[in-house]
Amino acid sequence: VDNDPKYTYNLNSSFVPVVGDYTTGKVVMPLDSLSAGEHTLLLRAWDLYNNSSVAQVSFYVEPTLAPDFIGFAINPSPVVYGSPATFVVSHNRPQSELEVTVDIFNLQGQLLWSKSENVVCDGSVYAMGWNGALRGGQPLSTGVYLARAYIASGGSLSSSRTVKFVVINNK
Repeated sequence: VDNDPKYTYNLNSSFVPVVGDYTTGKVVMPLDSLSAGEHTLLLRAWDLYNNSSVAQVSFYVEPTLAPDFIGFAINPSPVVYGSPATFVVSHNRPQSELEVTVDIFNLQGQLLWSKSENVVCDGSVYAMGWNGALRGGQPLSTGVYLARAYIASGGSLSSSRTVKFVVINNK
């Protein structure tokens, strides 16, 4: 990276082949220590016959760019009071520190429950548990609710995604 020897990496363990196509794959590796601004990446690759190829890519690092959602869901759906549920946030910032907030609203827009966590995700999926109750422990009534997730990384702008879900309260 940037013709700097301290930013030289062996990417063998980061290569993920495409199943069924021996000529295609991708490299997934975070470059967290790069400063904001323009950078150049030089990539050298060899095949099994020691044939090599070189490619160069220029890119710009924007530290305040908001992370993107790949998905947001609640499992199981519908939520049954007394059974644990999980909010699943899929994002494009693997191996990054994230600030994750999940809020639950009724259909009138009233905030009923909120939880925030700072986490380091091993991959690109984060799961937050919920017991189906409000902060005081009282159950949500049977009905339709909205859950909104916010994610941010390292002081970046935040992204949000909202899903509708059903709660079944048998009490």
